[in-house]
Amino acid sequence: MDKKQKGNKNVIVDSDPGVSNAYFGGDIGHESWAMIEGYGSAALYLASHAHEENERDTWLYPSLYLFRHYVELSLKDIYLKWKDVDGEEVDPRILEGHGLDTHLYVDLWKWISAQWPTSDRESLKEVRRTIVDLHRLDKSGQAFRYIKSTEGKFFRTDTTKLIGYTSLSRKIETVKSFLDGIQAWIDNELETRAEQYAEFSVEWD
Repeated sequence: MDKKQKGNKNVIVDSDPGVSNAYFGGDIGHESWAMIEGYGSAALYLASHAHEENERDTWLYPSLYLFRHYVELSLKDIYLKWKDVDGEEVDPRILEGHGLDTHLYVDLWKWISAQWPTSDRESLKEVRRTIVDLHRLDKSGQAFRYIKSTEGKFFRTDTTKLIGYTSLSRKIETVKSFLDGIQAWIDNELETRAEQYAEFSVEWD
């Protein structure tokens, strides 16, 4: 490699000689899963270990941000797969923005509620309430990342409140288990349809 090529090389994208490497790009499906699972698992890890690591204040906002971003990515991914199952095209504009209260989420929750067993409505309500309150704390996807908005307005008041890590980690785990379960179910639906389509195509060849 000459000096010019070496100078243009991204210093972050630099592989190890051993096996401690991660895939970066290349496979959109894998990348989407890795992002969703990564943000969710990282949020749960930080929230579950902040107390024992004596990082209660310093890990709070990263925990909340990672949790919120996991929820946003997971719900948008489920929405796209739902529309794929139903054979509907998605207007890319509906995916814009970071609020968790748009028509996308309203329509998605109606669909999830319709699929969910009537014998287990409490878990559905618990997850929905957690996501609604998460949105109330951060309506733009910015409040867990910055102190002030781009307009210079503080996201939080000067009144100190407490967030317990035991409760937070339980809520993250509950929401993650719920959304991961829906992901697994809808992925299975898509795989089944793909197999049926493949069999049908073979029959007509």
